[in-house]
Amino acid sequence: MATKWKNSIGILASLLITIGLIGISVFGTFANQFFIVNYFETSNFQHERNEIWHMISKYEIYNMPVEEAKSNLIVTKAEIETARSERGDLQSSLEQINVEYGYEIDAAKASGDTNKVEELTEERDQKLAKMTAFYKDDDYIKEQLLKKKKEIIDSYYEELVNMESHYENNYKVSFVYYLKDIDTGEIITNLTSGGEEYFTEENMLFIEDWDYNLTPIGPPGINLEEKHFVGKLGLIKDGPDTIITNNYKHFLKTQQIFYGYAIGGIIALLVGLLLLKKMNMGKNSETLKRFMPIDLTILLAIISGTFAIFVLNDSQVMYLYMDKDNLRNVVSNFGVLFLVVGITAFLVKLVVTRLVDSELRIADLKDSISYKGYQAVKEAFLNRSIGTQTILLLVIIVAFIPGGVVIGNMWNPFPYLYMYIFLFIFLAIPAIYIILKRAGYFNRILENTSELVKGNLVSDIEVKGKFPLATLARNINELKSGVELSQKEQLKSERLKTELITNVSHDLRTPLTSIISYSELLKKPGLSEEERNSYLEIIDRKSKRLKVLIDDLFEASKMASGNIELERSVIDIKQLLEQALAEHEEKMNESTLIFRISKPESPVYVKVDGQKVWRVFDNLIGNILKYSMDHTRVYIQVSTEKEKAVITFKNVTKYELGENVDELFERFKRGDTSRYTEGSGLGLAIAKSIVDLHQGQMDIELDGDLFKVTVCFDSVAG
Repeated sequence: MATKWKNSIGILASLLITIGLIGISVFGTFANQFFIVNYFETSNFQHERNEIWHMISKYEIYNMPVEEAKSNLIVTKAEIETARSERGDLQSSLEQINVEYGYEIDAAKASGDTNKVEELTEERDQKLAKMTAFYKDDDYIKEQLLKKKKEIIDSYYEELVNMESHYENNYKVSFVYYLKDIDTGEIITNLTSGGEEYFTEENMLFIEDWDYNLTPIGPPGINLEEKHFVGKLGLIKDGPDTIITNNYKHFLKTQQIFYGYAIGGIIALLVGLLLLKKMNMGKNSETLKRFMPIDLTILLAIISGTFAIFVLNDSQVMYLYMDKDNLRNVVSNFGVLFLVVGITAFLVKLVVTRLVDSELRIADLKDSISYKGYQAVKEAFLNRSIGTQTILLLVIIVAFIPGGVVIGNMWNPFPYLYMYIFLFIFLAIPAIYIILKRAGYFNRILENTSELVKGNLVSDIEVKGKFPLATLARNINELKSGVELSQKEQLKSERLKTELITNVSHDLRTPLTSIISYSELLKKPGLSEEERNSYLEIIDRKSKRLKVLIDDLFEASKMASGNIELERSVIDIKQLLEQALAEHEEKMNESTLIFRISKPESPVYVKVDGQKVWRVFDNLIGNILKYSMDHTRVYIQVSTEKEKAVITFKNVTKYELGENVDELFERFKRGDTSRYTEGSGLGLAIAKSIVDLHQGQMDIELDGDLFKVTVCFDSVAG
């Protein structure tokens, strides 16, 4: 019995809320037309008021016999000139007529139809004569214009006759007027007796005092004088049923219905909400909690509420102007609206009940699809790239493919739209949850491996099921060695890569900027020959500098890739060193450095590519000349140790090189960190690559500012 009572309360609440929503919807839509509005202030009545003035002007004040109107027609000189100018000049008009008939006459001649030729020729000549008269004979064109004006007069009076019954049977019997011409004293009225004293509130629904200059509305083309009238216009209270009075009565009736909807709607809505508030959900909340998470309940409430608004949106006119003709539509619309509003009210009550209860609220929030989805997304975005790719893939699948179905059926998209919404909620969202959960598990695996790479000890990844991710997790649990070294190497590689890009950009841009700048200077007029030669010399020097940098970079890349062939031969390494020193003799003498060369008296033979090894020595000696501290000694020594040819270069550097000597072998690494010197930063990298290609050994040692390079090759018998 209690359950039936609860159901009855719910049905009654839904019914009252539905009625209330209809009433408020009608009020909101038609408030500007009926709420505290006098009918005589409406645009509809203002139109009727203006229409009666137009008709009084046409039928009473400016009316005249048709023949009199025609006799008053005149054609001015300006009108004649305007008519001619609209057609263009005489010559072009005549040519156009000749062209129009020329083709037809030629065709008739070709067919041998002499009668047709004569007929067309006569017709053409008549038109030519009329056109000539139109331009040269004012009386002719005046006659033509008067003819057109008379035709317009005839149309006006024909329309006047057609509208006269409408005026007599509606406006003239609904409105009364009493007007007096100020200038002539003429009285214009439709009263059978009496005057202005007849215009009282007892007799009239509406009274207007008139004191205006009446704009002439009469036969077109007639110059009518403006007249000043004073008087009154009124709408008869007890007049016959006409369009005018029926509109007034219909407005009053509709206005009463409007107020009924407004007041009844507010009362019904308040009572319905009160009943809904008192309705006890009982076990429904707990039962539905297991099948409908709180956020799904809210979503369904929003969807049903939106659909209710959609049903209400275009039905206000139907309810306000309800009659037997649209009764069936009203009943069906109300039935759908009642059902949707009832579902919405039930869902809203369910949501409020669960949110007000603190224990239910906490449990609902944790069991909601949104919270679980948030956890899945959070885990999916532990690795942002994978999470982003997953979401983008889902957007393409879920949005674009079904969206194409909707777009492809734009002629009637709503059934497809609702189908898409249904599929999205019950198929796409579960699919999203499953995919995000798998992505989350995959990201936990990635997070575990990331910790291993960092060198942190982490627990084993939980292995779930037999799908590929579980197999991957099982394999990763068995791989936990060598992580720290790998991570360090990766960080170093990234840092050196960034430095390489920065240094390459700097070293290539510096000479290129100079070339561009001095090229622009050469374009300036008035340069002296001395300045021009100076600029050209700088451009030449910077161009050669840029070529050296590019050549060194190209060679370093070839060396690093191993894409180079060696032409080995047995040579005296001591003699090769002497050749390299001789190449730099001039710069050595110009420097403040003191060179100490130590070498054995007997030859030291090695099997190498002489040209490439000479490049090693050339780079090392060049570095010594650029980066050694002034007024210091440089030691270069050739020796043999355990069947090895050892060449040692020692100098004191002018720059602090730090402690990490391995980085000096990297490309574009220079001792001059400010990069003001002419070096490319590739010398040691190229030298190291050449030595490695020969299976030799090249080492660098630092002791404070003492810089030592040792190059070793296998020695051979001479």
